[in-house]
Amino acid sequence: MIILLYGPNSYLRQKKLREIITEFERKNGGLGREFFDLTASGAAAALSDFCRSRSLFAAKKLAVVSGAYVSPDDKLVKNFFKGEIAGDEEVVVVLNEATKPPAPFAFLLKNAKLSQSFEELTDKQLDEFIKSESAAQSVNLTREAIVDLKENWGKDLWGLSTEIGRIALGGSVQKEAGGGDFYNLVSAIKYGGDLKKKIIALERLLDERGDDSAYVFNMLSFGIKETSQLKKLAGYDLSVKRGGLEYEEALLSYVLSSTY
Repeated sequence: MIILLYGPNSYLRQKKLREIITEFERKNGGLGREFFDLTASGAAAALSDFCRSRSLFAAKKLAVVSGAYVSPDDKLVKNFFKGEIAGDEEVVVVLNEATKPPAPFAFLLKNAKLSQSFEELTDKQLDEFIKSESAAQSVNLTREAIVDLKENWGKDLWGLSTEIGRIALGGSVQKEAGGGDFYNLVSAIKYGGDLKKKIIALERLLDERGDDSAYVFNMLSFGIKETSQLKKLAGYDLSVKRGGLEYEEALLSYVLSSTY
């Protein structure tokens, strides 16, 4: 069975993914679940092997997949998704992608049992999101506070959610995105969708606060679940340790290349 989740709204897309994983684990336990980043060499073959094999301890399986459109094993990936997997009720393959399938993968829209698009929110939907998140965290926001949040974070739902969580713990609405708190600034870099705000957050950490660049870099990996981002950070870390980059340079490069 194929489930296709796609679109630029990574916050709501990841939320839906978590719901699917939670429901799978509720029914089947924690076994039989794996993540596959198909941009890695050999990952497509590993995915195929995982789905074909049967286990005495896991009657059903869940494979969470990303990077299918740009896999180096393009032919293998296409054959896999065009094969029997679409009708296999014992194996659930969730495709989690930032864009709609391109033409060579358009068949996924037909083969998927569930296909859901996650687009950027309209202004009205953004108001409803802020109100919903606030209510969930028992935060009562004034209209002025909602306007400030939107001016600070725009349609960056990761940043909005983090900021509402901070307010729930007793903070006040910041007039400028990111505030001055270490963890909020790191979250702005990790989850923010606006490049300018990411750069401002990095400048505040390194210049205004004087935080150690190595510590900031290491803190970025906490909470990130997408394999591609973790591998990117690992690559920068290796470059630093080999003398190719300083941590300040690695941080700036990561910010400039980040897809969050």
